[in-house]
Amino acid sequence: MFAALTCFAALLALTIDQCKALSLPPVARSLAITPAALIPMPFPASPGPGKPLEDIQIQCNPSLGTGINYASCLDAFGIFKRGTSNIPITVGQRYEPVTMSIPVRWISADGLCVFDIVKRGTGPAERTSGYQIARAAWQLMNQCVRDSGGQGGVVSGIGQSGSLGVFIRKNNPDNVQCNEEPQTYGRDACTQLLLSLPAAVQPRRIFGAYAVRAAGQRVDELIPTYYANDPPHHQCRIGIWPIDEEEVMTIVDTATWFEVWQAATALVGMCARKGLSGDFLNFGTNRGLRITLDDNSDPILENAPPGANVTVVHLPVDGQRKKNGTIVVAK
Repeated sequence: MFAALTCFAALLALTIDQCKALSLPPVARSLAITPAALIPMPFPASPGPGKPLEDIQIQCNPSLGTGINYASCLDAFGIFKRGTSNIPITVGQRYEPVTMSIPVRWISADGLCVFDIVKRGTGPAERTSGYQIARAAWQLMNQCVRDSGGQGGVVSGIGQSGSLGVFIRKNNPDNVQCNEEPQTYGRDACTQLLLSLPAAVQPRRIFGAYAVRAAGQRVDELIPTYYANDPPHHQCRIGIWPIDEEEVMTIVDTATWFEVWQAATALVGMCARKGLSGDFLNFGTNRGLRITLDDNSDPILENAPPGANVTVVHLPVDGQRKKNGTIVVAK
């Protein structure tokens, strides 16, 4: 897998670390794809700013997956396509004044197919349109998945400067568990939360219990912790917890924020989309963590084990983090 990504690094002029970071952690098939999701909508004659489709470059590669389910990719594609237009947009890094902040990912309801939008380098924001990206992704999907044995691939050269690319790849969704607990997510709340979560590829962060830090060991991010946006986008909540509640006072594991963002994106795409809560299991270097998703309606301390310290982090929509404090559970 990584060798193929290195090859694509040369194509898109991405760093090896950036390409490696695009590899998906394993994410259970829980949502059926409806026939309506399989009906493509026509594209406008003018896709907006960007290079003509004949100028884009498509490379299929089996290292990004073989036997990818075309219906799954149509479903993932439909998520992005429904919100696109030929109105000019800018695409750039997080916290820049742009229309679309990367990373951007579309994942099918069954978790088997994923699209990633990437940008070459750290230069100025790219000018394009949603339709320009969607048309390139559509051509990539048909050429590689439909017509080349269900292969993954990449399309590059999107946008006025040609700095954007789209990957399509096969995904294993086995770590995602959607729970039969109906949730009432606020409109666009989970989408906004994904935009607000940190998504840095490096460095790896040490996630650990409050008691571990109190004992003098380095801990970058306290757990258990809940992350949610400020109102009115607060009706979607991501949590980071130890898998084993008995380790709530001793847990230490590592992960990058990009890996947290990937897990949260899988939960939103596979569970929140059907109005369910969910868990991403066996997360972290030592597989000792789980990422949770719910609608933020339960009391913060309701499911916390005795003696735990639960941290609540509010993420304003501008992406700047501020901590609401550490809550000590008394049970």
